[in-house]
Amino acid sequence: MGKIRVARTITRLSGGPAFAAVLRARHMDPDRFETRLYYGKTEPGDPPEQLYLLDGAGVEATEVTELHRSIDPIRDLRALWRMVREFREFRPHIVHSHQSKDAYVARVAAVLAGVPVVIRTFHGHTYYREHFFGRHARLRQVYVALEIAGSPFIKTFTTLTPTIEQELVHTYRIGRHDEYFLIPTARDLMEFSSESTSRDMARRILGLPEDATVLATVASLTPRKLPVESLEAFNHFISMTSHPDPHLLYVGDGPLRSQLEERIRDLHLEDRVHLLGHRTDVPLIYRATDLSFINSTSEGTPGALIEALAAGVKVASVDVGGIRDLFDGNRLGTLAQPFSPLALAHAFEKELNTERDMESISKEILARYDVRSTTPRLEELYVRLLREEGFDV
Repeated sequence: MGKIRVARTITRLSGGPAFAAVLRARHMDPDRFETRLYYGKTEPGDPPEQLYLLDGAGVEATEVTELHRSIDPIRDLRALWRMVREFREFRPHIVHSHQSKDAYVARVAAVLAGVPVVIRTFHGHTYYREHFFGRHARLRQVYVALEIAGSPFIKTFTTLTPTIEQELVHTYRIGRHDEYFLIPTARDLMEFSSESTSRDMARRILGLPEDATVLATVASLTPRKLPVESLEAFNHFISMTSHPDPHLLYVGDGPLRSQLEERIRDLHLEDRVHLLGHRTDVPLIYRATDLSFINSTSEGTPGALIEALAAGVKVASVDVGGIRDLFDGNRLGTLAQPFSPLALAHAFEKELNTERDMESISKEILARYDVRSTTPRLEELYVRLLREEGFDV
C-alpha cells in the first residue's frame, strides 16, 4: 500500500489538545503518512481560537463550520454528513479524534464512510461532578452515556496518563483496559530548554522587579481554569510567605478577564498582578519566573507545566486528572487539594522552599514529552492497528 492516510479531528482549534493535534500532524513521517486535520468552530466562552498554530505547519487543514462544542441536533446532523463527505473524499485508513464532540461525530461518520480504524484520544476528561453544576448537571450523565454507547466503534482509546485510564475504565465504564494505549502528550520543547535570555534581562523586558518572587500561570481565563480562585490563592500566599516581593503573571485571555480585573482592584493588587494576555514569547516569561502553577477543575497532562519543567522552572498544581502522574507523586512538583485557594497557596510556599535539581528534571521532561520523542510511538500504533485489520503495511 502507499502512504497511510490519517484524518485527525478536533472540536475547536484552541487549548492544549489543539497544540498536540497540530504538532502530531506536523511531525508524522511524511514519507509514510498523509494527514488532514478537520477542526470545528469556537463558541462564546471557549478559549481564543489559535489559528496561528497552522501558520507554517505544513498541515492540510479543513474547517468544519457545522462542528461546534454545544449540542444542537440539526447542526450536529449537518456536521455528521459534512464529515461523511470529507472522509469519503479523503478515504482515510485511520480517523483519530481529540475532543468529546468531534469524537461523537467522527466515529459515526467513520463507520458510515467505511474507515477501517477509529481512535479516540482522551487528553483528559470533564466528567467530574465538580465540573457540572446547576442546569448543566445532567449533561454529565448524557456525555458519559454517549461515550459508552459509542465505545464499540472505537478500535483503540489512547490516554496521556495511567490515572486518566483508571478513571475512564473503572469510574465511568468507558471501554476496557485492553482497548487503551498510553502515549504521553506532545509538546515542542526545544525552545523552552534552550532559551538564552538571562533571568535579569527577562524581568527587565517584562517590567518586573529584579528581586521579586514571580509566580506565573499559563492558562485561558475561562471557568475551568479558575482564574479568580488562583488570585485568591496568591493573596493567601502574600500573607504567609517569607519570600520577597511576590508578583503574579497571568498568561492567557478569555471571558473571565473583566471579573478577574475587578477582583484584583478589590484586593488592591494592581501593582503585583500582571495580566499579559495571549503571548507567543512564553519561553521568555519562564526565564523570569520562579514558580509556575495550574489551577483547574479538570486536566489531562497540562502542556504549560511540561513547558515550565522543560525550562527549569519549579511547578505546583491542584491534584486533578493526570497531573499526579506528570509530577510522579511529588517528586517533580508539589500537589495541592483541588478547589482550595489556601491549600494551593501552601503548595506555592512548600515548592519554593524545596530543593530540586531542575537541570536534571528538564532533561527528563524533554525525553518524556518532546514531540520528536513521542511521535514514533504513535506511528507504531497506527501501523499495528492497520496490520490487525489485514493491511500490508
